[in-house]
Amino acid sequence: MQTLDYDFLLEQFKILKKLGPIEKIIAQIPGMRQILSEQAIQRMISGHSLKTTEAMILSMTPAERRLESPIGLSRRDRIARGAGTDSSAVAELQMQLDDMRRNMRDLRRPRGD
Repeated sequence: MQTLDYDFLLEQFKILKKLGPIEKIIAQIPGMRQILSEQAIQRMISGHSLKTTEAMILSMTPAERRLESPIGLSRRDRIARGAGTDSSAVAELQMQLDDMRRNMRDLRRPRGD
């Protein structure tokens, strides 16, 4: 099974870019609204979009992308400089990935109906 890490996100973004406008794609994917919060979807649709997120991921080392190496403040600053953004955007990306991983874990748990 594929791990939900930055490399996985990067692969998915490349696929999404080939498919067309992100808002149309999100609307067509079953369960996407359960995995991503409405706020995360709005951020994806708005400007700080795929290009900035891709630049942040590409500015990470391979170990950082695979979540093998923690991303502290100095690394966050380096990634932000490499992506042409600020470190708060990198922190937000980290939180989004954590949220997505938590939501995926919750979806896998058996429900006690």
